[in-house]
Amino acid sequence: MSRDDLERRYHQKAQGVDANLEVWGQEGGRKVRLVQKHAVYTGMVEAMDQAVGKVLDALEQLKIANNTVVIFMSDNGGLSTSEGHPTSNLPLRAGKGWLYEGGIREPMIIRAPGIAREGSVCDEPVTSTDFHPIHERLPVVK
Repeated sequence: MSRDDLERRYHQKAQGVDANLEVWGQEGGRKVRLVQKHAVYTGMVEAMDQAVGKVLDALEQLKIANNTVVIFMSDNGGLSTSEGHPTSNLPLRAGKGWLYEGGIREPMIIRAPGIAREGSVCDEPVTSTDFHPIHERLPVVK
């Protein structure tokens, strides 16, 4: 479910998407979304973005932002091939439930003040089992 105001906003925006674009493709025996214009899904993404902002703001207000690592990630790629087809994963192939990149590549953002440089990018594959509790202080990146 999306908030009503966000769903309305993105429904209106979707009306402006070129009607001649091919919206559906095929992956195996399933149709796959090729164009992202699903108002409920898009509203949910914006609501999540706002929620993350509230968490980061709260860390700042509590004056613990510089001592707190924040990790944001998903458990799978977007749902483009079933259950309402809410998103497109292009240019990646397929989506949730598939072993192609559209199903297994997922977003991950880490905010680690004093550990990682702001704006840095790591190209190494990571999985959630790579994370474990830290029992000693990590080295500071300079």
